[in-house]
Amino acid sequence: MHTLLFCSFLLFAQNVFSQPIPVETLVGHKRVYGFSLINRQFSDSTRFGFFSLTSFNGTYDNKGNELVTCNQLTFALTKRLKIAAGTSFNGLLEFFPSAGLQYTWFKGPFLVVFNPGFEFNTRVATQNFGIFQWQPELTPKWNLYTRIQGLFIHSLGKTGSHERSFYHLRTGLTNNNYTFGVGLNADYFGPLYTVIYNFGGFLRYEFR
Repeated sequence: MHTLLFCSFLLFAQNVFSQPIPVETLVGHKRVYGFSLINRQFSDSTRFGFFSLTSFNGTYDNKGNELVTCNQLTFALTKRLKIAAGTSFNGLLEFFPSAGLQYTWFKGPFLVVFNPGFEFNTRVATQNFGIFQWQPELTPKWNLYTRIQGLFIHSLGKTGSHERSFYHLRTGLTNNNYTFGVGLNADYFGPLYTVIYNFGGFLRYEFR
């Protein structure tokens, strides 16, 4: 079911949005990881847009699969700063409201995205997501590709504790819409920060 939901989301995103949508798969020594990110305005003449982050972890024995998605409508306060509100889903809970800010900065080969916010279920939790990406040109056809990506979710209140976090590292080469290389995922769960490391090769494609 999780795989079906993930694939259906990607088909929806490709049909609705004509602007680039990065889709990535990492085949690791422990799990298969899928990732997609949409961060676009509906048109050049409106301040409204759509932000969607979806990731999927699938184990080779098909046990303990995990789907995480955050879908939000955005409103641009400035060229780089937006407010966002929508729903989140972590694969264990039902859909629940989420809201926050989004800051995007890019210049030349650099891209920075920071999305701090809150999720509201039976308790309030912070959810902070960020990307730092660097793609310097090597030749007219090839670019170096590096990315650091992280998520941190922490429950608030007297009994608050860590719920879920990760950091992902990528390095590789980009040619046109394709990027490939090696990557490391470190996924942390629960108040004891139980960790799963996953190392492997990745392939990334930008739909246009």
